[in-house]
Amino acid sequence: ASLLAAVPAIDGCWMLIAAGALSRATVPLVMSTSQPAKPDGLGAGAGTPDASTGLWVLGIAFVIAFIALGGSALAAIAYAALAAGLMLFWAKRQIGGYTGDVLGACIQLAEIAVLTAGLS
Repeated sequence: ASLLAAVPAIDGCWMLIAAGALSRATVPLVMSTSQPAKPDGLGAGAGTPDASTGLWVLGIAFVIAFIALGGSALAAIAYAALAAGLMLFWAKRQIGGYTGDVLGACIQLAEIAVLTAGLS
């Protein structure tokens, strides 16, 4: 919280917008590139978007990030992708795929990563 206090209010608002967009965009991408860990869990119950849906969502999030962050959007996108990718890698190794909790963790980790990129 103290790091965010050092950021001007308007910049902090733009960072939060970009973090929300990029972090939520990781979910359809994770779901379209992986399999649910359990066939009857909440992650499986959400369905499986096709790859084109995941790419559309990601493209829209990229546009929002570039509008909100300008040139520093590239670092934010890289941080978010790394965070969600590592979470998915861990989930595949530990439980064989994603669950609803894993999808939520991807969102949270990607959001933290975007905010970290914005502060650096």
